[in-house]
Amino acid sequence: MKPFFHTTSALLLCLLFNHCQPSKPVTWQTTSPDGQLSISLFMTGNGELQYAVTRIRNGIADTVIAKSPLGLDIDGYSLSQLKHSGKSEKKSIHSMINRIHGKNNPLRDEFEEHQLQFESSNGNKLVMILRAYNDGIAFRYGIDAESPGEFKVNRERTGFTIPSGKAWLQPYDKVTLWTPAYEKPFQNGIPVGTSSPNEEGWCFPALFETGKHWILLTESDLDANYAGSHLQPEAPGGLYTLRFPEKEEGMGLGHAEPTIALPWLSPWRVIITGETAATIVESDLVDRLARPSAMKNTEWIKPGIASWSWWSDHDSPQKPNELNAFTDLAAAMNWPYTLIDANWNLLPEKEFQAILNHVKSKNIGAWLWYNSGGPHNEVTEQPRDRMHIREARRKEFEQLQAWGVVGIKVDFWQSDKQDIIRQYIELLEDAADYKIMVNVHGCTIPRGWSKTYPHLMTMESVWGAESYSFASNYPMEIPAQNVIYAFTRNVIGPMDYTPVTFTNQTYPHLTTNAHELALSVVFESGVQHFADRVSAYLNLPKPVKEFLMNVPSAWDETRLLSGYPGKDIVMARRKGTTWYIGGINGENQEKDMTIDLSRLGIKTYTLFTDDSKNSFAVQPLTTASPLQLKLKAFGGFVAVSQ
Repeated sequence: MKPFFHTTSALLLCLLFNHCQPSKPVTWQTTSPDGQLSISLFMTGNGELQYAVTRIRNGIADTVIAKSPLGLDIDGYSLSQLKHSGKSEKKSIHSMINRIHGKNNPLRDEFEEHQLQFESSNGNKLVMILRAYNDGIAFRYGIDAESPGEFKVNRERTGFTIPSGKAWLQPYDKVTLWTPAYEKPFQNGIPVGTSSPNEEGWCFPALFETGKHWILLTESDLDANYAGSHLQPEAPGGLYTLRFPEKEEGMGLGHAEPTIALPWLSPWRVIITGETAATIVESDLVDRLARPSAMKNTEWIKPGIASWSWWSDHDSPQKPNELNAFTDLAAAMNWPYTLIDANWNLLPEKEFQAILNHVKSKNIGAWLWYNSGGPHNEVTEQPRDRMHIREARRKEFEQLQAWGVVGIKVDFWQSDKQDIIRQYIELLEDAADYKIMVNVHGCTIPRGWSKTYPHLMTMESVWGAESYSFASNYPMEIPAQNVIYAFTRNVIGPMDYTPVTFTNQTYPHLTTNAHELALSVVFESGVQHFADRVSAYLNLPKPVKEFLMNVPSAWDETRLLSGYPGKDIVMARRKGTTWYIGGINGENQEKDMTIDLSRLGIKTYTLFTDDSKNSFAVQPLTTASPLQLKLKAFGGFVAVSQ
């Protein structure tokens, strides 16, 4: 989308809204299609721009986001004597968006949009673009010019003033060999305004409960013309403000502050909100805000389950017999893919080609792992130096296409700076040209890219099951984190957690088998990598194995039936006419649950629960009564409609 205005100025400016000529305060309001949610834009007497978000409750406008700052400091220039130019444009949109993968398909896209043009005394122009949806608010900045130019953004002043309540926030990583990677555990229900334990701040997404409203903050439609943002470590009075990437990210290469090329649109600043947590969990607002699909031919993009040898044996990508066994597992389980992880290129070429031939003989699609570096990381896992330079990358994709490889997993990005955001976008563009699906790991968070580039099947940016190999605190912390992820990280896009692991790694599970099984439903990912050993799946009871042979990785409808972050969740997802319900207990105590499946029109279903020996109890049930369950500590269940 492009702003409606054009400027006659060849030089465009830094925008700084805090030094404007005093004038009469003015307010503009944009309201959601259902009339309940509004964003108000204010221009104060001294020229500052602010906004606030309200929701109608019991006939009264109740505060969701209190008055909060807006503005940009660009390249040392200031835009003074800001005033509304008199130009504004309103429109209503009602459309449907078809998806290849995700939690809902199709998406109903309904919103009210208001574009407002502001002008300085020297003729420089800014547009504020406001959108109001039934499940949230979004706004962005726009700058256009008849003569293109490039300008450094020193600071974005955008803030979000949250009323008092609870917060679920993830500390942003200190820069290391492996980070930032959005893999720290979320702080669980801390007071709004709590300072981050890291001076680097807090991550997006950020979740809040104020007693009256649930709120999730994030961003969408980030492109190569900006950097990824997160939140400052301090939030005085509940005011969370934006922060650019850390200077040390990506081995110190690239600039923390982005340089924008005109014309320019900022990412959307996204506020998903509702009176219940269901509005948050079920929302696709991040995807709806992203620009439309850049691809016309998408028939080759296929969601599905993948087998993965690395979790159980980190050296397996150099062991042909093990790789072949995981190909055979995928074939036996009716899964379309197998992933060959790091250092596969160290195999002799003849042996590697034999592995690919075995994959083809089983009618399975192979995915191959790559290091994203390049000079921006020092991780030694290979192949390296094939993904950061466009010419080399396209040459590699040409080879992959000739081999019949269907997808790539690209790992170790270590930066949200603009140069790395550009690499993500260019990699997705190039992969599309060669019909190669993409999974990114050690990476940034989703920002709607799976809508624009639907062959982006999944992203990590989560403290996933691989940490059973590395982190001694993981087994105790992850049950609650699994619940929190469903309310936070997985809300904003596909999440490659690599779930459904029944056997143990270095640090044994505390979650039950039914908890692990339920993650196949609770978590959404366009390609879902089931990570356990071959024997773990082939030795399952027949009904459980049949469930895993058929569970989808792309959904038509998602509903939150019950839950609270860090405590428990019951998620229902529909594919066609079949409902899959997954529930997990994030707490170390038994828990009674009553689940009303009549809301889904379900009377006959198969129930999978934990038995007394941490195996599975499987029951076919026909009843119109609510489902009564006693979940084990860190337990779970699955139900599948018939």
